Amino acid sequence: MPNDIHLSINNPCSEYWGQMSPQNEGRHCSSCNKVVIDFTVMSDQEVLDWLSRQQGPAQGPAQRPTCGRLRQGQLNRPLIAAQQRKPSRWNYWRFLIAGILFCSEVSAQGHAKAPEILHSRVVDSKGEPVPYASVSIDANHITACDSNGQFSIKSAGIGQILTISAIGYQTLRVDADKLKTQVALQMQETMMGDIVIVRRPKKSKPILDIIKDSLSDAGFTVKTLKVHPNPVPKGNSIMLSMKFDQPGAYRAELYSLAGQLEETMEINGGLSSTMMNIPATLAPGTYVVRVSHPSVKKVYTQQVVVL
Repeated sequence: MPNDIHLSINNPCSEYWGQMSPQNEGRHCSSCNKVVIDFTVMSDQEVLDWLSRQQGPAQGPAQRPTCGRLRQGQLNRPLIAAQQRKPSRWNYWRFLIAGILFCSEVSAQGHAKAPEILHSRVVDSKGEPVPYASVSIDANHITACDSNGQFSIKSAGIGQILTISAIGYQTLRVDADKLKTQVALQMQETMMGDIVIVRRPKKSKPILDIIKDSLSDAGFTVKTLKVHPNPVPKGNSIMLSMKFDQPGAYRAELYSLAGQLEETMEINGGLSSTMMNIPATLAPGTYVVRVSHPSVKKVYTQQVVVL
């Protein structure tokens, strides 16, 4: 039976990543005199490929511990290998619907106000520039910061939202009308240390769950979480509809099929629907929306096609 690969760090390292010297695949730590591999920029499949190259087919922990830097979302869960998806006869209808939605959006923008050029600078929490961060308003308005974190972008209309993202940082959404001369990105939560690799037998899915999923996909049952529009052009937003009836905050996450966390947001309890941004930097393909609540064991998921 194939195994699931889980990563964990039992003894986190407190060394400062920013003071380490850049090296191939990561940075060199002078305290332990070895390279810390930066897994935060890798998808699950890329992590699995890296481990396979380093460790080979042998089972059990690595003989020589690998020191790595990982996002919290990469730890203590099975790494998901990328799967080859077979062409679907529904793809034609997905692209047709997306084209109709896009044409409707272009038509609605005919009476928008004249374009305005927005300028700002993207920095980190210490005021240092974040070079080459991605900045977007929608699928047609995308740019990147220069080496000093400076950017300019066209904006038309009132109430538009800028989405600013960079590898290793939390995605930030800013009201275009309230854009300041400088915006700060916060680092994603990361952990460094010797990586413990655990291989666990994959659990077979109960036949009853397989039947329920098949019926749900065929439209014979009502899905708890609904996503609209689906498919959606990248850089736009989707509406998440379900009964958020638990007190406190729900957590909505957008994952690629390779297990890469692409977007995250909190949803206040008591709502029946909310909007979630689809980053303009995503590659076209199928993604998974995951909604959870800390006091509820059940996790709600739904696939969304990004064009």
